Amino acid sequence: MVAIGQLQVQIELEPQAIINLTGGWALKSAEGRIIDSSRPHAERASWKIPWLLGKKVSGYQVMDERRICILFDTMVLEVIDDSDEVETFAVALPDFQFVV
Repeated sequence: MVAIGQLQVQIELEPQAIINLTGGWALKSAEGRIIDSSRPHAERASWKIPWLLGKKVSGYQVMDERRICILFDTMVLEVIDDSDEVETFAVALPDFQFVV
């Protein structure tokens, strides 16, 4: 499931993993081309982040102290910690959770 709100995107992955995005993010192809990214609703023609539905997480890569990439079979979700004031993303698993 992908839930889209005014200030948040929530991605529910099987089995029982949830990624909450409240800050910057970019969905990229395996070649690095931006497919979708965080921006105001009025500036977009469509959402592509639902393309993650049914995809498996194949790994992750910490890019620097402000960016992490979640690797999927054919795409990369780059998550950007772009706020010092609020949480910008969280990942919840059945027995583990981290918030940035």
